[in-house]
Amino acid sequence: MTFAAEAFRGQVVLVTGGAQGIGLAIAGAFARLGPRWRWPTSSMTRRARRRSS
Repeated sequence: MTFAAEAFRGQVVLVTGGAQGIGLAIAGAFARLGPRWRWPTSSMTRRARRRSS
């Protein structure tokens, strides 16, 4: 599957498991397509877990 350059500009993409393997490859592919990104911190992870429970 191919996407236009910067197809995700201005969008927010959440990739879990982006530290290694296929998750890292997916995160890198999205990064080239222009979304905003933020490397999650442990406090962000804790907040997300509290919200989902």
